[in-house]
Amino acid sequence: MKKGIVILALPLLVASVLGIAFTVGTYSKKHPKININNKSGDLLTNVEYGTTVSKSGGIDSLLDGNIIKSRIFFDDDIPGDGGYYLSFLRNGNSHYKAFGYFTNGASLDNRIVIDIMPDTTICRFY
Repeated sequence: MKKGIVILALPLLVASVLGIAFTVGTYSKKHPKININNKSGDLLTNVEYGTTVSKSGGIDSLLDGNIIKSRIFFDDDIPGDGGYYLSFLRNGNSHYKAFGYFTNGASLDNRIVIDIMPDTTICRFY
């Protein structure tokens, strides 16, 4: 009798684990994490980031050595393709960086890490 219960419970357990894994994977691609690291040696102001369709977030100032940890949120009304952007002011000069790609209103990646260096901006996708 107990053996039958265990055999019956096993498929339910497997289905539950797969359902949770699918949900977590879908959420992270629908709302990927973004880390923006200021390694420039300067104060960054008016920092904004998002998709080419909509702004996701921003902060007034980002000190050298500090990190923004957030998510990029895709609205359900973004049906197509596009990319990401980052804009900021450094020493009064405006900087705009376009990078990456998303398709069908969702990210291809779970996490985006951006390092703002003194002379370049490095974007890594995971």
